[in-house]
Amino acid sequence: MPLYSFVHHGEPFDPSRLKDSIGRLVGQQASNRLSLYRASMAKSHRGFDTRVLVLTQDPIEKVTSDWKLEDQSGYNLSPAQAGDVLQFKLRTTLHYQPTGQKVKSDWMGSRQVQGLSPRSAAEAWFARREDLGFTVSVQMVVPERVCFEHKGNRVQYVAYDLHGTLTVKDPNLFRQTVANGIGREKAFGCGLLLVSP
Repeated sequence: MPLYSFVHHGEPFDPSRLKDSIGRLVGQQASNRLSLYRASMAKSHRGFDTRVLVLTQDPIEKVTSDWKLEDQSGYNLSPAQAGDVLQFKLRTTLHYQPTGQKVKSDWMGSRQVQGLSPRSAAEAWFARREDLGFTVSVQMVVPERVCFEHKGNRVQYVAYDLHGTLTVKDPNLFRQTVANGIGREKAFGCGLLLVSP
């Protein structure tokens, strides 16, 4: 699977505009319309630099003029074996409240969690998922509040960058998880599972 790194120089994107721009970037191939991406923004002498990693099913044949290709590599997960331990990074939404407060839904919106830290909530959610093909140890959770206007409505949520290690249990399920992403908010830059030795 091709993994691309792109950069855009100029005004910062809100998540809704960024999603549309990524859609134009990956083209009209049906297999690429479900591409996974992860974005980061930083101030520079040119204004703002928006960098995105994009994982596609098929190669991107033409890059739109507002994006510059920085790097092109690929995920070769074929050698992954049961028992392999890999570093991972994942951006996702994680619905939780501080200790003592009830919540309507936990991370990914399935069950109630009371009194769990983001790290504990993440590990509890992963522990319930047997369809991912791996287990995890979450070492760091970094929150980022995201606010933007979409179709006249104010949208806000907290994205969490999870860092840690994973242990492959089922290589086939693991490869499917990387290809398909994790969670619901993929349209807003969540769900791309980045792994390294």
